[in-house]
Amino acid sequence: ANIRGIPPAALAAGAVWVQVESSMAATQAGWLRTTSMRCLVLLGKQDPGARNAFHLFSRLAEVLVAISNIFVFVFQDSWCRLLTNDEAVREWLGKVWWVLIIHLQTRITCLNT
Repeated sequence: ANIRGIPPAALAAGAVWVQVESSMAATQAGWLRTTSMRCLVLLGKQDPGARNAFHLFSRLAEVLVAISNIFVFVFQDSWCRLLTNDEAVREWLGKVWWVLIIHLQTRITCLNT
């Protein structure tokens, strides 16, 4: 990333953010796959409750991510300290950490519906 005016600490924080988001996305992908497979099995059996099961799985995913996002937000400083020992990178990471929370919540909501 050769962008004028962006300090190396900000680039490093961006790289850390991308790695954390990728890890969380991999976790969410498992839930999304499970929801799809379970609902397809129910649809294959012509189960009238397939629609309700899909909505239940979707809401459970949203609630689970919301609860985990509370911990991600509350322990933001601890996460930043855990992920990097560079104070400047921590400062930049703290500035963009809230975007991760919104991204994770909207990702599970949008991809699961």
